Amino acid sequence: MSSQPRKNNIIDLKKAAAKREERRWSAPVPKPSRPSPLSKPQRLRARRRKMRLVMFSICLLCSAGLVGGLGFVSHMERFAITDIKVDGAQQLSANALTAAVQSGLSDNIFRIFSKANMFIYPRTQIEEELAGRFPRIKDVELSRPGLLAQAVVVTVQERQPYAKWCADSMCYFLDAGGFIFAEADASAPTTSYVFNMGLIPKQGPIGQTFLHGRLIGIVHFLELLAAAGYEPQGIRVENEKDFSVSLTDGPTLMVPFDADGEKVVHDLQLALEADSVRDRGAELEYVDLRFGNRVYYKFKGE
Repeated sequence: MSSQPRKNNIIDLKKAAAKREERRWSAPVPKPSRPSPLSKPQRLRARRRKMRLVMFSICLLCSAGLVGGLGFVSHMERFAITDIKVDGAQQLSANALTAAVQSGLSDNIFRIFSKANMFIYPRTQIEEELAGRFPRIKDVELSRPGLLAQAVVVTVQERQPYAKWCADSMCYFLDAGGFIFAEADASAPTTSYVFNMGLIPKQGPIGQTFLHGRLIGIVHFLELLAAAGYEPQGIRVENEKDFSVSLTDGPTLMVPFDADGEKVVHDLQLALEADSVRDRGAELEYVDLRFGNRVYYKFKGE
Protein backbone atom coordinates (compact mmCIF):
# COMPACT_ATOMS: atom_id res chain seq x y z
CA MET A 1 0.00 0.00 0.00
CA SER A 2 1.43 3.31 -1.08
CA SER A 3 1.87 6.05 1.55
CA GLN A 4 1.22 8.87 -0.93
CA PRO A 5 -2.49 10.05 -1.15
CA ARG A 6 -4.10 9.95 -4.54
CA LYS A 7 -4.88 13.23 -6.16
CA ASN A 8 -8.48 12.35 -6.81
CA ASN A 9 -9.10 11.59 -3.14
CA ILE A 10 -8.27 15.12 -1.90
CA ILE A 11 -11.03 17.55 -0.76
CA ASP A 12 -10.21 21.24 -0.70
CA LEU A 13 -12.33 22.54 2.24
CA LYS A 14 -11.72 26.18 1.32
CA LYS A 15 -13.13 25.70 -2.16
CA ALA A 16 -16.05 23.68 -0.81
CA ALA A 17 -16.98 26.42 1.65
CA ALA A 18 -16.76 29.04 -1.08
CA LYS A 19 -19.02 27.02 -3.39
CA ARG A 20 -21.49 26.48 -0.59
CA GLU A 21 -21.63 30.20 0.12
CA GLU A 22 -22.02 30.92 -3.59
CA ARG A 23 -24.95 28.51 -3.86
CA ARG A 24 -26.67 30.07 -0.84
CA TRP A 25 -26.53 33.57 -2.25
CA SER A 26 -27.41 32.54 -5.75
CA ALA A 27 -30.55 30.65 -4.66
CA PRO A 28 -33.74 32.28 -6.03
CA VAL A 29 -35.59 34.43 -3.49
CA PRO A 30 -39.29 33.60 -3.38
CA LYS A 31 -41.41 36.51 -4.49
CA PRO A 32 -44.18 37.69 -2.11
CA SER A 33 -47.56 36.60 -3.19
CA ARG A 34 -49.63 39.37 -4.69
CA PRO A 35 -53.20 39.80 -3.50
CA SER A 36 -55.76 38.70 -5.91
CA PRO A 37 -57.24 41.63 -7.82
CA LEU A 38 -60.64 42.97 -6.58
CA SER A 39 -63.64 42.22 -8.62
CA LYS A 40 -65.54 45.09 -10.24
CA PRO A 41 -68.43 45.12 -7.69
CA GLN A 42 -65.91 45.19 -4.86
CA ARG A 43 -64.08 48.13 -6.42
CA LEU A 44 -67.37 50.01 -6.81
CA ARG A 45 -68.31 49.41 -3.17
CA ALA A 46 -64.91 50.61 -1.96
CA ARG A 47 -65.19 53.72 -4.13
CA ARG A 48 -68.67 54.50 -2.79
CA ARG A 49 -67.49 54.03 0.79
CA LYS A 50 -64.64 56.44 0.23
CA MET A 51 -66.95 59.01 -1.39
CA ARG A 52 -69.41 58.77 1.52
CA LEU A 53 -66.59 59.39 3.99
CA VAL A 54 -65.43 62.41 2.01
CA MET A 55 -68.97 63.82 1.77
CA PHE A 56 -69.57 63.29 5.49
CA SER A 57 -66.37 65.15 6.32
CA ILE A 58 -67.36 68.02 4.02
CA CYS A 59 -70.87 68.25 5.52
CA LEU A 60 -69.44 68.17 9.04
CA LEU A 61 -67.06 71.01 8.28
CA CYS A 62 -69.80 73.03 6.57
CA SER A 63 -72.19 72.50 9.51
CA ALA A 64 -69.55 73.56 12.02
CA GLY A 65 -68.81 76.64 9.95
CA LEU A 66 -72.51 77.49 9.63
CA VAL A 67 -73.13 77.10 13.38
CA GLY A 68 -70.08 79.17 14.19
CA GLY A 69 -71.17 81.87 11.75
CA LEU A 70 -74.70 82.02 13.16
CA GLY A 71 -73.26 82.16 16.66
CA PHE A 72 -71.12 85.11 15.66
CA VAL A 73 -74.09 86.88 14.08
CA SER A 74 -76.23 86.28 17.20
CA HIS A 75 -73.74 88.31 19.24
CA MET A 76 -73.84 91.33 16.94
CA GLU A 77 -74.95 94.52 18.68
CA ARG A 78 -77.51 95.40 16.01
CA PHE A 79 -79.51 92.26 16.90
CA ALA A 80 -79.16 92.55 20.68
CA ILE A 81 -81.91 93.50 23.16
CA THR A 82 -80.77 96.77 24.71
CA ASP A 83 -83.88 98.08 26.48
CA ILE A 84 -86.36 96.53 28.94
CA LYS A 85 -89.67 98.18 29.82
CA VAL A 86 -92.10 97.09 32.55
CA ASP A 87 -95.85 97.61 32.29
CA GLY A 88 -98.56 96.82 34.84
CA ALA A 89 -96.39 96.66 37.98
CA GLN A 90 -98.04 98.24 41.03
CA GLN A 91 -96.71 96.64 44.18
CA LEU A 92 -93.84 94.94 42.37
CA SER A 93 -90.59 96.80 41.81
CA ALA A 94 -89.98 97.62 38.16
CA ASN A 95 -86.22 97.67 38.83
CA ALA A 96 -86.35 94.18 40.32
CA LEU A 97 -88.27 92.87 37.31
CA THR A 98 -85.83 94.53 34.92
CA ALA A 99 -82.85 93.00 36.74
CA ALA A 100 -84.46 89.56 36.61
CA VAL A 101 -85.03 89.84 32.86
CA GLN A 102 -81.45 91.02 32.32
CA SER A 103 -80.25 87.99 34.27
CA GLY A 104 -82.32 85.75 32.00
CA LEU A 105 -80.73 87.34 28.92
CA SER A 106 -77.17 86.79 30.10
CA ASP A 107 -75.04 83.80 29.15
CA ASN A 108 -75.42 81.82 25.92
CA ILE A 109 -77.59 79.08 24.45
CA PHE A 110 -75.48 75.92 24.04
CA ARG A 111 -72.48 78.18 24.78
CA ILE A 112 -72.72 79.51 21.21
CA PHE A 113 -75.80 81.68 20.62
CA SER A 114 -76.49 84.85 22.59
CA LYS A 115 -79.61 84.80 24.77
CA ALA A 116 -79.88 88.56 24.29
CA ASN A 117 -80.50 88.15 20.55
CA MET A 118 -83.88 89.65 19.66
CA PHE A 119 -84.91 86.68 17.50
CA ILE A 120 -83.94 83.76 19.73
CA TYR A 121 -84.15 85.13 23.30
CA PRO A 122 -85.73 82.55 25.69
CA ARG A 123 -89.09 84.27 26.16
CA THR A 124 -90.99 81.34 27.70
CA GLN A 125 -88.14 80.44 30.04
CA ILE A 126 -87.87 84.02 31.35
CA GLU A 127 -91.65 84.23 31.85
CA GLU A 128 -91.58 81.03 33.94
CA GLU A 129 -88.61 82.28 35.97
CA LEU A 130 -90.37 85.58 36.71
CA ALA A 131 -93.57 83.82 37.82
CA GLY A 132 -91.57 81.55 40.10
CA ARG A 133 -89.40 84.32 41.54
CA PHE A 134 -92.23 86.81 42.16
CA PRO A 135 -95.30 85.03 43.65
CA ARG A 136 -97.32 88.25 43.40
CA ILE A 137 -97.35 87.84 39.61
CA LYS A 138 -100.59 86.30 38.35
CA ASP A 139 -99.70 86.54 34.67
CA VAL A 140 -96.63 87.77 32.78
CA GLU A 141 -95.86 88.18 29.11
CA LEU A 142 -92.73 89.29 27.26
CA SER A 143 -93.10 90.92 23.85
CA ARG A 144 -91.29 93.20 21.41
CA PRO A 145 -92.94 96.28 19.87
CA GLY A 146 -91.73 95.45 16.36
CA LEU A 147 -89.82 92.95 14.24
CA LEU A 148 -86.51 94.79 14.52
CA ALA A 149 -87.16 96.49 17.86
CA GLN A 150 -84.32 96.12 20.34
CA ALA A 151 -86.64 96.55 23.33
CA VAL A 152 -88.59 93.99 25.35
CA VAL A 153 -91.83 94.91 27.12
CA VAL A 154 -92.62 92.98 30.31
CA THR A 155 -96.37 93.09 30.94
CA VAL A 156 -97.41 91.81 34.36
CA GLN A 157 -100.76 91.28 36.06
CA GLU A 158 -100.53 91.24 39.83
CA ARG A 159 -102.60 89.11 42.19
CA GLN A 160 -105.19 91.03 44.18
CA PRO A 161 -105.68 90.39 47.91
CA TYR A 162 -108.90 88.52 48.60
CA ALA A 163 -108.32 87.40 52.18
CA LYS A 164 -105.59 86.99 54.77
CA TRP A 165 -104.09 83.85 56.19
CA CYS A 166 -102.72 84.37 59.69
CA ALA A 167 -100.65 82.37 62.13
CA ASP A 168 -99.56 83.82 65.46
CA SER A 169 -98.72 87.46 64.75
CA MET A 170 -97.93 87.04 61.04
CA CYS A 171 -100.45 87.48 58.25
CA TYR A 172 -100.22 86.91 54.49
CA PHE A 173 -102.33 87.83 51.50
CA LEU A 174 -104.03 85.20 49.35
CA ASP A 175 -105.96 85.66 46.12
CA ALA A 176 -109.43 84.38 45.23
CA GLY A 177 -107.93 81.02 44.28
CA GLY A 178 -106.32 80.58 47.70
CA PHE A 179 -102.73 81.18 46.54
CA ILE A 180 -100.67 82.90 49.23
CA PHE A 181 -98.40 85.43 47.54
CA ALA A 182 -97.16 88.12 49.93
CA GLU A 183 -96.73 89.11 53.55
CA ALA A 184 -99.34 91.54 54.88
CA ASP A 185 -97.82 94.26 57.03
CA ALA A 186 -99.63 96.45 59.53
CA SER A 187 -100.35 99.14 56.93
CA ALA A 188 -101.87 96.68 54.46
CA PRO A 189 -105.53 97.18 53.53
CA THR A 190 -108.12 95.07 55.29
CA THR A 191 -109.72 92.10 53.54
CA SER A 192 -113.12 90.45 53.76
CA TYR A 193 -111.96 87.32 55.55
CA VAL A 194 -109.18 85.94 57.71
CA PHE A 195 -108.23 82.25 57.44
CA ASN A 196 -106.22 80.10 59.81
CA MET A 197 -104.45 76.74 59.63
CA GLY A 198 -104.83 74.37 56.69
CA LEU A 199 -101.30 74.67 55.26
CA ILE A 200 -98.43 72.21 55.00
CA PRO A 201 -96.42 72.51 58.22
CA LYS A 202 -92.70 73.34 58.25
CA GLN A 203 -93.02 75.19 54.94
CA GLY A 204 -93.24 78.91 54.37
CA PRO A 205 -96.80 80.12 53.70
CA ILE A 206 -95.86 82.08 50.58
CA GLY A 207 -96.31 79.86 47.55
CA GLN A 208 -98.81 77.50 49.18
CA THR A 209 -102.48 77.25 48.27
CA PHE A 210 -105.02 77.40 51.07
CA LEU A 211 -107.64 74.60 50.86
CA HIS A 212 -106.67 73.65 47.33
CA GLY A 213 -109.81 72.56 45.48
CA ARG A 214 -112.10 73.40 48.41
CA LEU A 215 -111.89 77.16 48.78
CA ILE A 216 -114.52 77.95 46.15
CA GLY A 217 -117.14 75.97 48.08
CA ILE A 218 -116.08 77.57 51.36
CA VAL A 219 -116.35 81.07 49.91
CA HIS A 220 -119.80 80.26 48.55
CA PHE A 221 -120.85 79.15 52.04
CA LEU A 222 -119.55 82.41 53.55
CA GLU A 223 -121.52 84.36 50.95
CA LEU A 224 -124.66 82.40 51.88
CA LEU A 225 -124.12 83.33 55.53
CA ALA A 226 -123.72 86.99 54.61
CA ALA A 227 -126.87 86.89 52.49
CA ALA A 228 -128.76 85.43 55.47
CA GLY A 229 -127.78 88.40 57.65
CA TYR A 230 -124.72 87.01 59.44
CA GLU A 231 -121.22 88.50 59.33
CA PRO A 232 -118.61 85.75 58.86
CA GLN A 233 -115.07 86.88 59.71
CA GLY A 234 -113.28 83.92 58.22
CA ILE A 235 -112.63 80.25 58.80
CA ARG A 236 -110.24 78.06 60.73
CA VAL A 237 -109.35 74.57 59.53
CA GLU A 238 -109.82 72.20 62.47
CA ASN A 239 -108.87 68.93 60.73
CA GLU A 240 -109.21 67.20 57.37
CA LYS A 241 -113.01 66.94 57.73
CA ASP A 242 -114.15 70.04 59.62
CA PHE A 243 -113.70 73.80 59.80
CA SER A 244 -115.05 76.56 62.03
CA VAL A 245 -116.51 79.94 61.11
CA SER A 246 -116.32 82.97 63.41
CA LEU A 247 -119.32 85.32 63.25
CA THR A 248 -119.18 88.98 64.22
CA ASP A 249 -121.24 89.42 67.40
CA GLY A 250 -122.21 85.77 67.18
CA PRO A 251 -121.11 82.23 67.98
CA THR A 252 -118.48 80.10 66.25
CA LEU A 253 -119.96 77.60 63.81
CA MET A 254 -118.60 74.07 63.46
CA VAL A 255 -119.17 72.78 59.90
CA PRO A 256 -117.98 69.74 57.88
CA PHE A 257 -116.25 70.36 54.56
CA ASP A 258 -118.65 68.09 52.67
CA ALA A 259 -121.80 69.80 53.95
CA ASP A 260 -124.41 71.42 51.74
CA GLY A 261 -123.99 75.13 52.40
CA GLU A 262 -127.63 76.05 51.90
CA LYS A 263 -128.80 73.28 54.26
CA VAL A 264 -126.28 74.35 56.91
CA VAL A 265 -127.54 77.94 56.80
CA HIS A 266 -131.13 76.70 57.02
CA ASP A 267 -130.30 74.47 60.00
CA LEU A 268 -128.53 77.37 61.71
CA GLN A 269 -131.57 79.59 61.35
CA LEU A 270 -133.82 76.90 62.80
CA ALA A 271 -131.43 76.31 65.71
CA LEU A 272 -131.18 79.99 66.62
CA GLU A 273 -134.99 80.26 66.58
CA ALA A 274 -135.38 77.39 69.03
CA ASP A 275 -136.92 78.33 72.39
CA SER A 276 -133.82 77.34 74.34
CA VAL A 277 -131.54 79.84 72.58
CA ARG A 278 -133.83 82.45 71.01
CA ASP A 279 -133.34 85.03 73.75
CA ARG A 280 -129.74 84.12 74.52
CA GLY A 281 -128.16 84.32 71.10
CA ALA A 282 -125.47 86.76 72.26
CA GLU A 283 -124.39 84.28 74.95
CA LEU A 284 -123.71 81.43 72.57
CA GLU A 285 -120.10 80.29 72.37
CA TYR A 286 -120.48 77.85 69.48
CA VAL A 287 -123.08 76.01 67.40
CA ASP A 288 -122.07 72.58 66.12
CA LEU A 289 -123.67 71.78 62.76
CA ARG A 290 -121.68 68.64 61.92
CA PHE A 291 -124.26 66.02 62.84
CA GLY A 292 -127.13 66.46 60.41
CA ASN A 293 -130.50 66.99 62.17
CA ARG A 294 -128.84 67.17 65.59
CA VAL A 295 -127.43 70.60 66.41
CA TYR A 296 -125.26 71.02 69.48
CA TYR A 297 -124.54 74.34 71.16
CA LYS A 298 -122.79 75.77 74.17
CA PHE A 299 -123.23 79.03 76.07
CA LYS A 300 -120.27 81.05 77.23
CA GLY A 301 -119.12 80.20 80.74
CA GLU A 302 -120.73 76.75 80.77
